[in-house]
Amino acid sequence: MNFKQWFHSIFKNRITDCSDGRDERNKEYSVSDIILGASPITRYWNCCANLDQGKEGMCAGFATVHEIISDPVPLKLTKANGEDLARRCYNWAQIHDEWKGEAYSGTSVNAVMKWSKSRGYIESYHWAFGIDDLILAVCHKGPAVLGISWYDGMHKPKGGFIKPTGKKTGRHAILCNGYNAETEVFTLHNSWGRRWGYKGECFITKDDMERLLDEQGVAAIPTGRKALNTKREGA
Repeated sequence: MNFKQWFHSIFKNRITDCSDGRDERNKEYSVSDIILGASPITRYWNCCANLDQGKEGMCAGFATVHEIISDPVPLKLTKANGEDLARRCYNWAQIHDEWKGEAYSGTSVNAVMKWSKSRGYIESYHWAFGIDDLILAVCHKGPAVLGISWYDGMHKPKGGFIKPTGKKTGRHAILCNGYNAETEVFTLHNSWGRRWGYKGECFITKDDMERLLDEQGVAAIPTGRKALNTKREGA
């Protein structure tokens, strides 16, 4: 087994066919409707843990819990409790998503947002339709849960950056928790543990992010975040 084959054997099960989850009805909940007259600023929302989905294709659940434990209203959880909650989020979403049965890998960002709302972590969620929406949402509202295409060039960050180059290996859900208005670079918080990238995070340019959104990518922005007691962490 050469290095490339070994590398893909490590990461192939970490990518799930996270559906784009696009629904025409989502256009009624555009984040642009609640961010009027705003301009890009530099913002970073700290996430208090680096959850690791391991070989489980449950990235949508892990990205959602990463949002729950991030600023501006972080829920304090241990790493073990956070990973357990992420699995329960994913399992619930598979039952309640757009497709019948559960004999498939993956779920939609739409479904995990419904779980977060049903459990009282958020009051509502909106959608970014395009790069400008995403920038303003992350700058002024909080982190966004993304469902985007994933490529060879994104598995292992170079200089902290990922790029959508090489072969497409599937789709991946990941948290977008920062934007630098001067350099036009986003920060992403991944669910592959703290040893991946730069302390579990990576960077991606505005142009590359725009490309991923144009490829049926979705970005959900939770709104009305609630500061819940950890006793309510159960699904």
